[in-house]
Amino acid sequence: MVNPYTQKFVSHVESFMKEYCLFPENNGLVAVSGGMDSMALLWCLNQIIPNKIKALHLNHGTRPENQKEQELIESFCQQNNIKFLSKNVFLDSKKPNFEKTARDERKNFFQTCLKKGDVIFTAHHLNDSFEWSLMQQFKSSNIKSSLGIPVCNGYYKRPFLCVSRKHISKLVEKENIPYREDPSNNDTRFERNYIRKCVVKNIESRYPKYLKHYVHKQNEMAHDLGLRKKNENEQLNVYRSFCESLILHPRLSDDFGQGQSLLREEIHRLSHDNRGKINSQIEKLLLSKRSHKKGPLSFSGGVKAYMETGLIYLTSRKDEETSILISKSKSKIQFNDCYNSTPALFYTDEPSELEKKLPGLGRGDGLYKDVKNALIDQGLYVQSLTKLFKVFGRERELTGCLYRPKSFL
Repeated sequence: MVNPYTQKFVSHVESFMKEYCLFPENNGLVAVSGGMDSMALLWCLNQIIPNKIKALHLNHGTRPENQKEQELIESFCQQNNIKFLSKNVFLDSKKPNFEKTARDERKNFFQTCLKKGDVIFTAHHLNDSFEWSLMQQFKSSNIKSSLGIPVCNGYYKRPFLCVSRKHISKLVEKENIPYREDPSNNDTRFERNYIRKCVVKNIESRYPKYLKHYVHKQNEMAHDLGLRKKNENEQLNVYRSFCESLILHPRLSDDFGQGQSLLREEIHRLSHDNRGKINSQIEKLLLSKRSHKKGPLSFSGGVKAYMETGLIYLTSRKDEETSILISKSKSKIQFNDCYNSTPALFYTDEPSELEKKLPGLGRGDGLYKDVKNALIDQGLYVQSLTKLFKVFGRERELTGCLYRPKSFL
């Protein structure tokens, strides 16, 4: 039986990879040191893109334990049918420029393994990003450098920048993923270790929610500076009226992670109360959306959120429409003519064989709750237009009727 935490973790990372286009055209080369983070990444990617990953390991030759780490990775790869590539070098960890030398050696080795269509996956996570961001603030006045580690940097991709060290540790525990602890991680002569052990440790004990606030702040800064590290062509579409907002995803995806700033702005605009824990509420909304839930979810200030495939509908109306007049007239519906203007339900009493393959909308909550139930009561086939659009594409024509909320006519 699949562990629920594991399933949630892998699904979250996979959604993040889809959102930021991290999948390789050819192979994913996973940089593996043998430590907890990189072994967890190797395990996780083997669940998401099996048969498309290779493990890369550079043996620095600085400690007797290096050989044991290499043997651990090689054994894990053999057991899980993962290709393994390694290189041995001999570096002096006591030299002042050791960290830079080690980085250069890894980079050169990785590049020799890289082929067209490949990407290199590294196991940097949110804690790493915070520590790097903090370190850069002491060393540089460039605001971009304080944003943290980028999700994408050329052929380098970082799928774990959506999880924390604690999340990874729990996954490793649940799945018994083998790893070896590098004792040099405790050596505060190295800059990153000093930040982690002597600075961040004190911040964490005094401000336990520091990482959550860091993520929200970095997302807002990246949005405000136009530095979203994702597909720049994917802009959420928003339609506003005095008391409602409709937010549409261009690919009708249910992952609205890039829209946190927009959602916060719209909720503040519609809310009657300037106070409230908006960030935690938005996190709940995005989690519900990824889980394909319909809502409604209530926000402070009388705002409600309804969700359908590819859209989030926010409203602060008190007189929400609860009844409809069903028209029996039929017409051919061209998606090109109606999708971009309004959310709508499609309904018909004679669905084609192709349409029958899609499950009809069931009863329950959501934007169309009362409308949907009224249509179902009359024995009609009912489906969200956005879902039909996603399955059939823009060129499909359907014979039936459309229902649109009055406010979007």
